[in-house]
This record gives sequence, structure tokens and C-alpha cells, in this order.
Amino acid sequence: MTDYYVTTSGDDANAGTSEAAAFATPGKAASVAVDGDSIWVRSGTYTLTTAVQNANGGPVLLPAGVVMEGYGLVIGDRGTRPVIHAGATGTAIICSVAAPGFNRRRGGYCNIEVDGNGVASISGFQVTANYTPLCYLCSARNCFKGFALQNYAQCHECLSVDSAYGFWTTNDEGECVRCVSINGSVGFTSVERVIQCIAAGASGIGFSFGSVFRYSCKGNTAYGCGGDGFRFDYDIGYITDCLAVANGGYGFHLSSASHDPFFLRNASFNNTSGRLQNVPHDRDGIILSSDPFVDAAANDFRLNNTPGGGADCQQIAVPIIGTPATAYIDIGAVSAQATAGGTLIVVDD
Repeated sequence: MTDYYVTTSGDDANAGTSEAAAFATPGKAASVAVDGDSIWVRSGTYTLTTAVQNANGGPVLLPAGVVMEGYGLVIGDRGTRPVIHAGATGTAIICSVAAPGFNRRRGGYCNIEVDGNGVASISGFQVTANYTPLCYLCSARNCFKGFALQNYAQCHECLSVDSAYGFWTTNDEGECVRCVSINGSVGFTSVERVIQCIAAGASGIGFSFGSVFRYSCKGNTAYGCGGDGFRFDYDIGYITDCLAVANGGYGFHLSSASHDPFFLRNASFNNTSGRLQNVPHDRDGIILSSDPFVDAAANDFRLNNTPGGGADCQQIAVPIIGTPATAYIDIGAVSAQATAGGTLIVVDD
């Protein structure tokens, strides 16, 4: 296993095996790395100069079993993300992953940011290889698709900003956990498993499950989207503990009244078309009378303590089998009280 290094002061003619002899571009490092290697990219901006994958200055096709991680000043310091910028190359994909196959090391990206420069049809991260490649703590800006997932790929704690489609799949697979999509057209499109995620400010639907047949939608928040907060076309799945606020369509919209997914403990406030459309069983639904967030306009989606608002979404008693017989959860993606055991997402935009 070899560690390769990339810095803005490096040179692609170097050996790349230390910071003192670092490469200058992520594409060069990806061209020499093999299964089991790691690529460390120091903070700074790396602007693409060619559309050829893994050429010097080109977009990255990460080999199977290789991890690329960004750092600030020292390895493991994730305070700053290096940026891979599309420049004027017109590349279709900035960062992608090769298929690893069974029983191989999981490859992927950690703490890397891409900027599509507003180029039409560009994908920031294309994580479509088989067998769970991963994006963790990554961000995509100004892309057509921020994160394109397929074949059980995963995004955890990732952020998409000003991308037409924040998180998108072609074959109704993939997983997003604690991810955030801000602005664009649709926040999350046909992702099979979406857990504790936020879609805010999309011009269309926040969470669109389209033709996803066995979806999981738990603990998510849709805020300020132009269309429905949540839209589902099939009934084999579940929608639980989600929060829809100030969306231009319905809070929760099933395409047909004949569909009856497991729908439980979902909350809503101030959606233009109403709380529900075609939802036959609104189990333990929570209808709020005021805004539940601390300051959603500033992307602060923590729950406030206002009665009828955030207070009604906190510490909901849930019966469980065993001892104790009750658990307590918060509705939506972000907990107001870290001491209550909830999850906190910090949106860094």
C-alpha cells in the first residue's frame, strides 16, 4: 500500500510519495494509484486543464479500492476541503469511481469539494460503480448533478449547493445519510434510502422518489421548495419522522390514493397546497401551527422550542419492545438538543 500526495505547489513529474515530492494534480495521482493505495490532497484549488480522465490536470477516475481524502495542513485535518474545479474543460464528470467487485476494499472520496463552474450536464461526483463506493464529507457546487449514485453507492454527510439535481440516481438505488441539498431544481431524485437528509430551496420537489419501488425515507426535512416537499409514486416503502415546511406544493404527495406506504409520525407546516395529497392513512401525524426551525432562512434547521412549532417535534415517545418500553426521537433531520441524543447537521454554506 502506497500513500500519494497532491499539493498546489507540487509537480506531476515528482514521485508523489511525500509532501516534499507531491504531485500537482489529483488526476496524476489517480493514474498511478492501485487497489489499497491512498491519495492525500492538500487544501487549495485544482483547476482542470483537460477533459481526459486521469491525465495530468484531468478529471479523476478513482481506481477500485483507492481512497482520496482532502486535508488542511496535516493528514487527518478535515477543517478545509481542497477544491477540484471544472474550469473551462467541458468535462462530463469531475470525480468518479471504478467498480471494485466483491470482497474488495471500499474506495471513494472523503473531504473533497468539486465545483462544476455552472457547466451544463456535468456531474460533480459520479459514484455509480458496483458494490458500495462511498462519498463522505464531500461537497459539490454549481453542477448539473451534484452526486450521481447507482448500484448501492453511498453518500454520507455530503453537501450539494446550487446544483440542478443535488443527489440523483438512474436505477433507483443508492443511499444518502445526513446529506444536504441547497437550491437547484430537485434535492433528492429516486434515491432508494434517504435518512436524516435536508432538501432546501429547490425550485421543484424536495424529495422525489419517482419509480423507486422499495424506498426508505426516514427523518428527513424538506423546506422552502417550489414543488412538493415529498413526492412518492409507489407504495412499497415507508415515510416516517419527516418534516415538510413552507413548500410550494403539498407537504407529502402520493401519486395515487390506491397507494398505501407505511406513513408514520410525519410533521408539516405552511405548505401552499396543504399537508397531504392521496395519503390514505396519516398515522400519528403532527400538524404544526408555527415554524419549527431556529432560522431556516439562514440554513439553520435546528428545532426551536416554540409550542406548536419545534417543541412539538422534539422527544416524541415511541413504544418499543424490551426494557425500557419507550424510546424518544425528534422529527425531521436535525435535533435541537444534543443532550437528548438527537443528530445535529451543520450546513456549512
